[in-house]
Amino acid sequence: KSNEAMHTNVAAHTFGTLFIAYDLMNKFDLKLDKKHVMEMLLFHDIVEAGMEFDIEAPKAEMDQKLGEYKRTSELKKVKKISKDTGRPYIYDLFVEIEAKETREAKFAKFVDGFEAQNHILNNECKGFNTEEDFDYVLNKLNAPLDEFPELKPYVDEVKSKIIAYKNKVVKKNKKQLA
Repeated sequence: KSNEAMHTNVAAHTFGTLFIAYDLMNKFDLKLDKKHVMEMLLFHDIVEAGMEFDIEAPKAEMDQKLGEYKRTSELKKVKKISKDTGRPYIYDLFVEIEAKETREAKFAKFVDGFEAQNHILNNECKGFNTEEDFDYVLNKLNAPLDEFPELKPYVDEVKSKIIAYKNKVVKKNKKQLA
């Protein structure tokens, strides 16, 4: 949901993902290459640095054409960044996290979304006005549990907080319709 209060800058988001990943990898024995996860997260949103706006995930997922545009634009930009800086590994890490084929990439992608959920909670779900807004976020939280069942308590805690906000909004909406 587009809302100024919900937006964050790339640096804050990236630092948040690094912090969460480091914390979770130290609390659980997830059998991951920690250095590799941290490298992926360090560069995962490099294409968004300096952008005036980003195509939001829900919009890109609902509109296939827009989603494809976002993916090709990001790949093109990260390829240029890698070439211009002489760091081909940036492109490789970006492609790996997007493909989600390795355990490390799946975990990094989960942490990317989980940091966004924490940001949403810290802003008290401002801008979420419909059940669909909440359901989109809640469904995203289910993704890692098959691969990382150890994370279920954390995911459940965040889900319960989002559900509490959802219930308030639904109740408020029903009152307004009555």
